[in-house]
Amino acid sequence: MNEIKTERLILRPFRESDYDDLYEFLSQLKDDEFEGYPGITYENGKKHPEYRLGSADFFAG
Repeated sequence: MNEIKTERLILRPFRESDYDDLYEFLSQLKDDEFEGYPGITYENGKKHPEYRLGSADFFAG
């Protein structure tokens, strides 16, 4: 998977170092109807990046 760069945005594959930012995003979605993660904590949320790492379906931006 390659990076996609525009003048204002860089999309790239997820890295393990993205976890803090991913957790911050996911923890704000508790009440979201379509992509909620109720009960997510910093520790139990560490499983969420596992399927994003190396996947062609997810990009970090």
